[in-house]
Amino acid sequence: MKKIFISLIISFLALSANAQLSPFTPFTVFDGYHYWVEAGASYNKVITRHVDYKLGYRGGIGADIPIHYSSVSFLPSVLCENRGYIQEMEVDMTTQTIDMNSLHIVVPIDFSYNLPIGKKNGIQFAGGPFFSVGIAGSYTESSDNYLQLHGTRTLEYDPFKNEDPEQNLLSRFDFGMDLGIRVIFLRHAMIKLNAEIGCINISGRPDVPGFRSISFSGSIAFRY
Repeated sequence: MKKIFISLIISFLALSANAQLSPFTPFTVFDGYHYWVEAGASYNKVITRHVDYKLGYRGGIGADIPIHYSSVSFLPSVLCENRGYIQEMEVDMTTQTIDMNSLHIVVPIDFSYNLPIGKKNGIQFAGGPFFSVGIAGSYTESSDNYLQLHGTRTLEYDPFKNEDPEQNLLSRFDFGMDLGIRVIFLRHAMIKLNAEIGCINISGRPDVPGFRSISFSGSIAFRY
């Protein structure tokens, strides 16, 4: 009987410890399933010559799904993100300025290592692939010839739909790596810092190699 009693106590303690680490027990800020809504700003460009960063915006929703107690989470999300770049070149006494704006649906598929800080705060180190598709855009090209008094010429078109092979078209589809850090405090507030690094050429022209996207962003999210 004594052995049975001791075995029951050990089993109870083991079950209690397992319950504390269960994804469904709110022992830390990472236990249980969570969702978030976010909004923020992004700083974007493409990796090529004479290109400067352009400020954009982003917003969307996501989920935090624990897959190994509270240590590792699956973090899928769907974002609407404004991207773009500014390019300025001088060719034959003419200054050419390109202002690119594009709107994308971005789907990061991240996994995170979770570091709880008490019961209400924590840090997540996240990473994984992202996929995106362009849904709208505007391309503005301005040319200013030094030798003419009224030599400014402006050309505008949709970079996803123009069929002229001489234009700098954009591919609608992009793929790359998403890396980020998330700071959670008071259980519901979250600050996200992300870097999205494109891995494929997004130029619509095959003769323009290495045209890859890069984006840095910061967001504020409400987590529930």
